[in-house]
Amino acid sequence: MRKMASALACLLCCLCLRAQDSLSIDKGLLEEYCKAFETASDEVRFGECDFLIGSCKDASRRQQTALWLYDRFRKSKLMGSESVAIYIFDRWFASGEVAMPDEFSYLSASIFCDFNRHSLIGCKAPAFTAFDGSGQPQRIDPATGGKASVIYFYSVNCAKCKVESAMLRSVLENRDADLDFYAICTDGDRAAWEEVCNGVLKLNVATTEVHQLWSPDDEKDWQMLYGVLHTPRLFLADAEGTIVGRGLDSFALDKMLEEMFAPVVMEYGSEESMRFYEQLFASYIEENGRLDAGNIAAAADHIALRTLAEAGDTLLFKQMSGDLLHYLNVCGDPACRDAVSPFVDKYIYGRPDVWKTADDSLQILGLAAIMKELADRACPGSELPAVRVRGKVLRNGRFRAERTASLDRLPSGTDILILYHPTCSNCIEEMKRAAGMKGVKIFCIDLKRMEEWDEGAHQQLMDSFDLSRLPVILKVSGKKVSGRGL
Repeated sequence: MRKMASALACLLCCLCLRAQDSLSIDKGLLEEYCKAFETASDEVRFGECDFLIGSCKDASRRQQTALWLYDRFRKSKLMGSESVAIYIFDRWFASGEVAMPDEFSYLSASIFCDFNRHSLIGCKAPAFTAFDGSGQPQRIDPATGGKASVIYFYSVNCAKCKVESAMLRSVLENRDADLDFYAICTDGDRAAWEEVCNGVLKLNVATTEVHQLWSPDDEKDWQMLYGVLHTPRLFLADAEGTIVGRGLDSFALDKMLEEMFAPVVMEYGSEESMRFYEQLFASYIEENGRLDAGNIAAAADHIALRTLAEAGDTLLFKQMSGDLLHYLNVCGDPACRDAVSPFVDKYIYGRPDVWKTADDSLQILGLAAIMKELADRACPGSELPAVRVRGKVLRNGRFRAERTASLDRLPSGTDILILYHPTCSNCIEEMKRAAGMKGVKIFCIDLKRMEEWDEGAHQQLMDSFDLSRLPVILKVSGKKVSGRGL
């Protein structure tokens, strides 16, 4: 607000100079100044109006300034300006510091404020009572529905309402957003109301929940709560029940719904999230000596509990679960491979209510499908494929002569199967570790030599194992895979 101090000083100086010859205010200068702050926050707008009014030393000029500002913001077409008019009335006129011209003016301003103060931008949408189709009174509370609400007051005898209703139906049908639509008829007999419900306001929507309501009696609590002195009146509240749009028409509502329901584009797999999961799972390794799929499943369950079950925060669940999926995709620990399939089944495929946007298909569902397909290859409990290969037995640090064998008939007593590439640095390190294992029989397949020896067999290996990350190390028991890693 103080950034405007020099402009304000200049303005006040001009006003004072003009006031030497007249007690009237310069409305042109006031309008120019108001335009400079009318889109600011309420705190700024309230402060600037106080400064303008309080800087007028002459009582008559102070009254003119306050009245002009009150009237200016009361009539402004900028949504939310009513709050400034109400503030000026409460702060300066209702307090008695500035007098209204007459009793009628004061009463009119008081009525305007009382009929608008409960439904200002930022207020919780007030609960109200109206009748449903069976004639039963219903207490409607948009703040407890858990989703956005469109609140529409209309009259069956209002020509403008008929046009607005037709346009509103078009907007809501085209959007078909996950929201509540409360259509409240403010007058007319039951037959006239039902004609509207079955005609111009009969919506063909799948997601939007339509509530047709009628309130023909004299007990209308919504009239003051929503300031319905004329129709149509249209409001929009967000999922928390906070009013974010008032005095709307269908065009303005459509723009706000477009922004409100625009898909959130998420970004997954950041360096920060990778470090977070690396540190998290390192604590399991430090505590237990190793990481297993159960640790990862426990972490995923905890994320779902804290974000979805307790907080109802779908976006946070998506962010953390999406980051976990990306971490599992790059993690080299065998436990991560074992965790992929159950995680995808439970928290990706198992939550179609969460992963449902085009962006989800691109970033999560497609990746999950590839990861699951690869992770399910040669998973623990599966049978080894009948692929004829050439390899060497490694035992107690010594390689035996190369031999031909079928993977489902490995040399008797084989404990571990390794598929590696001689140019892979990770492979070289793991082969060194394998060479240091005593009393363990390991069958090693050089993928480079396999490709040279038999391209068809090499292709079968690519189809049977996840060779996107080497080496592939499997514990075997007879014809079956019993585990991953050394």
